[in-house]
Amino acid sequence: MLVSLTNNLTQIHELYLESLSIEKARQCQRYELLNGNGGQKPHTPIPLKADCDEIHEIGSLLLATLGYPLFEPLTDQPPTQTEQVFVCNRASVKAKGIYTNEGMVVLKGSTAPYVTKRKTDKRMVEIREKLLSKGVISLSGSHIVFERDYLFKTPSGASGFLLLGSSNGWVDWKTEQGISLHEYEGRTLSLAER
Repeated sequence: MLVSLTNNLTQIHELYLESLSIEKARQCQRYELLNGNGGQKPHTPIPLKADCDEIHEIGSLLLATLGYPLFEPLTDQPPTQTEQVFVCNRASVKAKGIYTNEGMVVLKGSTAPYVTKRKTDKRMVEIREKLLSKGVISLSGSHIVFERDYLFKTPSGASGFLLLGSSNGWVDWKTEQGISLHEYEGRTLSLAER
C-alpha cells in the first residue's frame, strides 16, 4: 500500500502503479502472483508517469529495506563480473548458481537427474513435485531442467535438491577453477579484512 501525504494520487496514479507493480513482480519471478488480472495501464501523461515511476522506485526501496525485495531480481541479468558463478557437477548434476546474501540462486538451464540411484530424501522429492507444478522446473527425459532462476535459502538446500539427498553445499558448489564455496567465501572475507 502506498500513501500520499499530500492526498494528490488520482485514479490514474493508482491504476498505473498497480500495473507497474504486477509487471515488475512478474519480471523478477520471486513469488507466485495470485492476481486474476494484469492490471490496467491507462494512458498516462509523461509527467504523471515520471511521478509514478519515482513513487514505485521509492516504495520498492523501502520494501527491500524492510526485508521484502518484491521487485528486486534474484541476480543481475546477465551475471556481472562481481557475481561469481558456482557449479555443482556431481552425480550427473549440471547446475550453475550464484551465492547471494539471501542464499543460493540456481540459474535457469541447470539440470539434474529426476531420480537417483542413491537413497532419496522424501522431502526433496516433495519440493520437486511442488516446483514442477509451479513451472519452475520441467521434465526433459530422465532429467529436470530449471526454467527460471530459483532461490534456495542455503547452498546445501540447493545442492540437496539437485542431488535428492543430503549434501554440504559449501563443498559441492565450486568455481570453474575447483575452489569450493567455503574456500571462496573465506578468501573474500580475508581480502576484505586487509
